[in-house]
Amino acid sequence: MWIRPGACFLAMASILMPCVAVADQPLLPPVPMSMNGVAGTYQPVAGPGFPAALIIAGSGPTNRDGNSPLGVTTDSYKHLSATLARAGIASLRYDKRGVDASAKALGRESNATIELYAGDASAMANWLKQQPGVTGIVLVGHSEGALLALLSDAAIAPKGLALL
Repeated sequence: MWIRPGACFLAMASILMPCVAVADQPLLPPVPMSMNGVAGTYQPVAGPGFPAALIIAGSGPTNRDGNSPLGVTTDSYKHLSATLARAGIASLRYDKRGVDASAKALGRESNATIELYAGDASAMANWLKQQPGVTGIVLVGHSEGALLALLSDAAIAPKGLALL
């Protein structure tokens, strides 16, 4: 398999793509979306059929871009989304309830449960599966997001799982 120099997440790319060379593709503009008060960003790609990744954030107040008000400013999920798009893989990343643009979707902090967050991951995965051109999805969970990926209904039949 040939992966262009600098490509991130080799293991995930091998799950999502056949063994072919990857050429940079121009990025389409990200599309904001919201479901039940949970806000996200869909990064589409051009083409008649393509895989997609649902990026599920880790624990704490980590937003859809991979940043936290607790001092983490990396844009790691945003960079991952852009890298996947250049490789022909669409993605959806979202703010968990209680975080950034999804802050009001939680209500009281005592409402925050693993089951609630896993249900949101399932809903986001189902939304992603319904987008035109998507042929299958990989759940990409980081830290707590890995647990949410495993607990979500979408984990029953994804194209793959990437637990970071």
